[in-house]
Amino acid sequence: GVAAEPATAEFLHGVRALCDHHGAALILDDVRSSYRIDPAGSWEHPEYGHGVRPDMSCLCKGIANGEPLSAVVGNDRWRAGAAQVVATGSFWANAVPFAAALATIPQAAGAIASMEKCGQALREGLRAQASEVGLSADFQQSGPVQMPYFYFASEADSPATERWKILLFCSETIKGGVLF
Repeated sequence: GVAAEPATAEFLHGVRALCDHHGAALILDDVRSSYRIDPAGSWEHPEYGHGVRPDMSCLCKGIANGEPLSAVVGNDRWRAGAAQVVATGSFWANAVPFAAALATIPQAAGAIASMEKCGQALREGLRAQASEVGLSADFQQSGPVQMPYFYFASEADSPATERWKILLFCSETIKGGVLF
C-alpha cells in the first residue's frame, strides 16, 4: 500500500537540480492539489514545495469550482515555447467555466482555510471512531487534511481488490452520503 505523503525537501531540490543541469523543464501535475493546498499552487506552500518552484504547473477544474477548465501556467523561460502550442477542447466556447474561474480565484484562500478546518475535524472524528471500535492502530490517515488518504495497515500489502476493510469503509460512507 502506498500512502499519499508529501515529497521531501531533499527529493524536490534534487529533481530541481537535475532539471537545471540538463536544461529540462520541471513540470508539476497540480490538477488535484493546487486549489486545495495553496491558491498559487501546492508547491507554494512551504510544507509541500520546500522552496522549489516548478517551471510549469498544470491546474484543473479547481480553478473554476469544478467546472470543466484547465490551465498550464509557468515562468518566462518556457513561455515562448508554450506560445507556439495551439490548444482546443470540447468546452472551448463555453463561457460558464471562465465566469466560474473569475468568481472562484479571488475566494481561493478562504476556501482553502475552510477545507483545512473541515479536513482536520474529519480526521479527528475518524480517529476517535476508529479508537472506539478498536481499530486505532489499524486505521491510518495520511496526506494533507484537505485531500485525505485512508487505509488499513493490516491490508497495506494486499492487492487493491482484496482490501476488504477499506472497501467496506468506503461502501458505508457512500451509504451515509459521503464520497471520498
